Amino acid sequence: SGFSDSVKYFLAESTHSQDCSASLKLNRYSYNLESGHTGIDLDIITEGFSDQYDKTIDWGDVAISHQTSELNSERLHHVYPGIGHYNGHVSVSDKLCGLTVYFTVNIYSGKPAPWRLITIIVLIIISLNLAHRTIVKLKRPV
Repeated sequence: SGFSDSVKYFLAESTHSQDCSASLKLNRYSYNLESGHTGIDLDIITEGFSDQYDKTIDWGDVAISHQTSELNSERLHHVYPGIGHYNGHVSVSDKLCGLTVYFTVNIYSGKPAPWRLITIIVLIIISLNLAHRTIVKLKRPV
């Protein structure tokens, strides 16, 4: 599904198990630009797992995190190194059940959206025009 001009998410949004009553769901939340890199936030929602479960997040680049969690819902943040196609997954397991949801993040550009660039260019042109008028007025003989 499209999320912006520069970042696209593709999520297998949820999965459940026939062997247990657990479920795992991912929701895209947001993306942002951080020092030329693209950061994303994903919401993870779990149901039916024991009080403590193991969670592994493979973001699709070299970053992999392993955690023990007790939360049914949490927001995760990750910054990608640049333009690219990243296939990742979130795996959750306890003593009885294990589930995995896969996702893809395509980053087309680490640049601001085109309308922002157009706005910046227009402001620069206006500033240059005003500066030129001021210089011309100062050069005219009195």
